[in-house]
Amino acid sequence: SSRIGPQAGILHSACRITGLILMKKRLFIMVSLVALLVIALDYYVQSDAFSERLRPYIVLPLQEMLGPGSRIGTIRANAVPLYVEVRDVFIPGETFSESVHARKVRVYINPFPLLLKRISLPTITLLEPQIHATRGTTGELSLLQMVERIKTAAGNRQQTKPSRFT
Repeated sequence: SSRIGPQAGILHSACRITGLILMKKRLFIMVSLVALLVIALDYYVQSDAFSERLRPYIVLPLQEMLGPGSRIGTIRANAVPLYVEVRDVFIPGETFSESVHARKVRVYINPFPLLLKRISLPTITLLEPQIHATRGTTGELSLLQMVERIKTAAGNRQQTKPSRFT
């Protein structure tokens, strides 16, 4: 039987320490690369180029649902937390004195259901909504007709164009 001398024990410990240092360096490099990737993705998502690519997917369906004369301003997005922001949304009513305007509508998207091809919107935030309405002779608010028109358009759109998402 042979005995391991003190030099062999020191060498073995030095190799173990060197291996741990290399593992920590690799882990640090990988975490840094992932962090840089997330930062770059967030920077791109907030850019004007991404907003322009996203605009047709948001504005056209919204204008179909909101009706003729509706206007949508700029579109912004953010990756962390994941949300889409639509600015200066205007929905006209039946007459000139009736309308709905919101300076900003922010829709937060839960990212995990997207993996299952589902969309989950846990929060929708309206900033500075302005509602102009008149009351008819029967006492009914004129905005109810606008809401019914939008609900009907949303229902028709859902039936005519099935989505891969639910």
